[in-house]
Amino acid sequence: VLLVDDEAIVRKVAAGYLKRLGFDSVAAANGREAVELFGPDPGRFAAVLLDLTMPEMSGQATFAELRRLRPAVPVLICSGFSDGEVEDLVAAGAHFLAKPYTMAQLKEHLVNLIGYSPVSRRPHHRDHRPTVPHAAASVDQPQSPQ
Repeated sequence: VLLVDDEAIVRKVAAGYLKRLGFDSVAAANGREAVELFGPDPGRFAAVLLDLTMPEMSGQATFAELRRLRPAVPVLICSGFSDGEVEDLVAAGAHFLAKPYTMAQLKEHLVNLIGYSPVSRRPHHRDHRPTVPHAAASVDQPQSPQ
């Protein structure tokens, strides 16, 4: 899963959720970085989790470029905002998950988006972790290599 969000804490929490759900993830801090990671092999990603409001390249522009590279790529817009931009992207085939969200909500949306879950056969474990934040303060933490 390609995880695109400009907030480090959101990327960290969402990557943890994805790992617990059985997905490998590659993180991008903005839309330009996402397109650079996606472009060489668009088929390697089962889905894209995409923040809407980011510097350098908006979520809407990123969505358009990802769809140009792979027209049917499953995209889950994850945003604290729900406005006309979200409605336009949903009309274009994206799914929407409002921030803050829990791991269980992320799993439900991914299963609906791509049709399966890598851990669907494992016993259910209750999710006691905090939700992905809506708007986190800037966090300067070293990022582990992918």
